[in-house]
Amino acid sequence: MLCLKFVPPLITLARWLGSVLLAVGCWTVAAQQPQNANAHLQNNAALQSLDAQVRLWARGQPGLRTRDLQMQALDSRVTVQACAVPLQFETPFANPMHVRARCTQPQWQLFVFLQDSVLTAAPVSNQRAVSPPAQVNALVAKEVLKRGTLLSAHHFEVRPVSAAGMEQQLVADPKWVQNMELVRDLLPGVPLRTYDVKNAFMVKRGQEVLVSAGSAAGFVVTAKAEALQDGILGEVIRLKNQESGRSLSAEVTGPGMAKIR
Repeated sequence: MLCLKFVPPLITLARWLGSVLLAVGCWTVAAQQPQNANAHLQNNAALQSLDAQVRLWARGQPGLRTRDLQMQALDSRVTVQACAVPLQFETPFANPMHVRARCTQPQWQLFVFLQDSVLTAAPVSNQRAVSPPAQVNALVAKEVLKRGTLLSAHHFEVRPVSAAGMEQQLVADPKWVQNMELVRDLLPGVPLRTYDVKNAFMVKRGQEVLVSAGSAAGFVVTAKAEALQDGILGEVIRLKNQESGRSLSAEVTGPGMAKIR
């Protein structure tokens, strides 16, 4: 017995396949959008928390408490992680408006810049506005620098670069990179920005550390200890005396070195 079999025209079949592919593509985009939106909301919430905390901190600083300050906008490429504990702030440089924010859970640090809050727009003047300088001096990499490189002044040269609204993030002083470590690769000719680096660990957990006690005026006693945690320059860390097994605290003074204060 003969059976008739319907074969759809090629045009109809092509349209059907196109509809299926379009539906799959729309579903994929719809699935990605909530994830991207969620990440964007989390970043905005972390930025708002950072801004609020640094404002509150600035109100308690002797040289800043009389000024209404706010945080300058960060580069759009910088992502801020939510911190599970209150942020820690310090001014490691001469400029009190240059603030380092540190989080311990999870561990990260970020340099932010404070500026006076703008309450009202400046009045329109008939005089021609003075344009900001097109270029500023900054440290520029001489060679390819890999992530994790312990930096020093010889890695860079100072030369004019286009600021493009990033004047406060560019680094010009070669001494600034001392005891700093790169957090991302840097290509030759690329200027260094404050968020490209972090404080380098002078001591790492499990490392043998030479610990000293005493003063130069009298006598100094040294002993070997095992580091129980990582430490940057000037940070007080916990160690264990290798001979007695007792725990002690000492300030990191250099690579593999600490001193009991």
